[in-house]
Amino acid sequence: MQPMDGRPTVLLFAAKSLLSAAKLGHGGNMRNVDEPLPTALSLASRLAAAALQKQGIDYAPLAKRAGLPIEFPKRVPVVPQAQFLELASTELNDVLLGLHLAESAEPREVGLLFYAASAAETVRDALELLARYYRAVNDGILLRIVSKGTKVKVEVDFARLRRHQARQITEFGVALTIRALREMAGTRICPTHVMWTHSRNAELKSVESFFGCDCTFGAAEDCIEFDTSALDVALVSNDPHLLETLKPFCDEASTSRATTPGSFRDLVEHEITRSLPQRRASIREVARRLAVSERTLARRLTSEQTTFATVVDDVRHSLALQYIREPGMTLSETAWLLGYAETTSFNHAFKRWTGHTPTSHRKISYEKFHRPSR
Repeated sequence: MQPMDGRPTVLLFAAKSLLSAAKLGHGGNMRNVDEPLPTALSLASRLAAAALQKQGIDYAPLAKRAGLPIEFPKRVPVVPQAQFLELASTELNDVLLGLHLAESAEPREVGLLFYAASAAETVRDALELLARYYRAVNDGILLRIVSKGTKVKVEVDFARLRRHQARQITEFGVALTIRALREMAGTRICPTHVMWTHSRNAELKSVESFFGCDCTFGAAEDCIEFDTSALDVALVSNDPHLLETLKPFCDEASTSRATTPGSFRDLVEHEITRSLPQRRASIREVARRLAVSERTLARRLTSEQTTFATVVDDVRHSLALQYIREPGMTLSETAWLLGYAETTSFNHAFKRWTGHTPTSHRKISYEKFHRPSR
């Protein structure tokens, strides 16, 4: 049976346009080593800007602060986009901004990859296509599918993106993936478990309500687990002819975007973030996890003009500013998540970072977003 409604012609044109955009994202060169930073579709930035404008907030200063152009191109650098969402989350006082943006997004705006995946036969096939070609959407993220018994796990890894500074963009990406699968299947596909390496105390019920399953924060890895029965659901948009037409474009778009490995500091930061709640963020433990000696770890950080102590302090500082905004998280819980044995130690560190105590900083933030209307 031939595809209907003239979709092949329209989508072939769109595929060529998207492929050109993918190449332009690397300066017109398919593998330009002079442009090592990963990029992603600017969908999240555009949605965040719209949310700010809806509240009468000029997004331009935040975009500039994050390092983004005011007029968003088709693709933007991954790190500034993640930073922009964090800034927008703070400005809007919305700790679930990433999730809320995904709820309001149109999955078709992902473009070529959505249409290729939606033409697959089952949810499993669509998920495999998403994992295989995800670089066409965001070449700073790698998806791996691991099957074990009746469970299938989608593992999420990051390149050149400091995970502790990417809560909103991570939640946006995972939520949008689930939304897209539900759109393709025409039914509410739910994982059995979603795990995040970042911590969260506020709005847990809202997150679990969206995903329809238990969600664990502060986990050892970022991943989505499915039962095989959910993956066997047929897609309402299945179109094998269209899939075969689009696959070559997906192949070229994906291979044109070589995911660059992160710096050694990125790897160290990731392990520190995982280890802090267990108070195991020592150089010895992190070196063990990275399978290097302590001396090698220190030497490689020195080559990047930093030290292990500095990286730990920077990670704690970044996480502290996020946790302090969580309305349901006490200061003692925050201190524990940051690996401090005593709240007093956390208080001293926070004042060194910001010039305020955690309590006064939280009060200032509350008053900023709860001023009476004039």
